[in-house]
This record gives sequence, structure tokens and C-alpha cells, in this order.
Amino acid sequence: MDDTDRQLLGLLRHNARTSIASLAKALKVSRGTVQNRLRRLESEGTITGLHQETAAAGRGAPHSCVDDHCRRGQSNRGGSQGTAR
Repeated sequence: MDDTDRQLLGLLRHNARTSIASLAKALKVSRGTVQNRLRRLESEGTITGLHQETAAAGRGAPHSCVDDHCRRGQSNRGGSQGTAR
């Protein structure tokens, strides 16, 4: 895992529904590079799923979760498999 992979995971933690094009722009790489990295991270088991969570009323802002790299203590919650689009 290199710095670009770590940045990619950070962006997905912030918003798991970020488009491939937006991820590519933020990382200053091609869309194909982002897609290839996501596939590799998924096949290696680094990413096991992506999902967006909505905050309960009065409990703060919505947050994202990249399974196995989750915030607020959630992990491996049956989110949709595949890339964020």
C-alpha cells in the first residue's frame, strides 16, 4: 500500500459514494488508475465493502465507512460490495 492508496482510502472514508471521476481528480490520476487500485484493494481484502451511513436525528453529520477501515467503531457491516460510484 502506497501513499496514493492511503489517500484513496481516506477519501472513501469521508464519502463512500464519491464518483470515480472525483476520486481521480482529487488524487491527480486517471479514472482507470482509481478503478485498478480499488479492484486491487478489494481483491487483497483491504476493502471488503463500501457504504454510506446516515446519522440518527440529533447525532451529528452523516459519515462514510470503508469496511475494515471504519470510523466510530463500525466494521464489516454488510455494505454493498464494489466500488463507490
